[in-house]
Amino acid sequence: MTQSNMLEPWFSLDIEASGLQSQSFPLQIAWCDSRGQSRCYLLQPSDSWDLESWDENAETLHGISLIHAQQNGIACEDVAKELNAHLRSMTVVSDGEAFDSNWLSMTFAAAGIEPLFKIQDAYRWLGKRVRAEKLVAQTALDAIKAHEKCKGRNHNALDDARLLMRAMTGVLNEACRL
Repeated sequence: MTQSNMLEPWFSLDIEASGLQSQSFPLQIAWCDSRGQSRCYLLQPSDSWDLESWDENAETLHGISLIHAQQNGIACEDVAKELNAHLRSMTVVSDGEAFDSNWLSMTFAAAGIEPLFKIQDAYRWLGKRVRAEKLVAQTALDAIKAHEKCKGRNHNALDDARLLMRAMTGVLNEACRL
């Protein structure tokens, strides 16, 4: 049995947003678990968010227009309830923990609900599970993800959450073999 299979289930999470500026807001939230389940949610922007902060460069990267999110997105309250139902008390890791924590906070605040899980930095989480002499976690993950990103696809929260899960699982499995 590999180390990643011996761990309790854990989740990777990714968020696509309207931009990276301080007033940016979440558009798409996705998670993937270590057993292969995943979910992706297109958010309907909250009335409390600054829609003027829209960054067209970000739209070019992720391919989600503001109009599409407004017309087809799911209300923050519904997304927050779903996230709590699936991620409650679980280990949830992100390779963009600072941004993702902020955007999750915005989602839950707009919903008027408290999150029942916390986001952890993927590199720190991985580093605690693999001895330092076996792995430089950030370098290994960045190399794997850089290779995948070169395939010319749009950013997509679900694809990115799955990519992070594959990369981390691969590193954990390799570390078990050493």
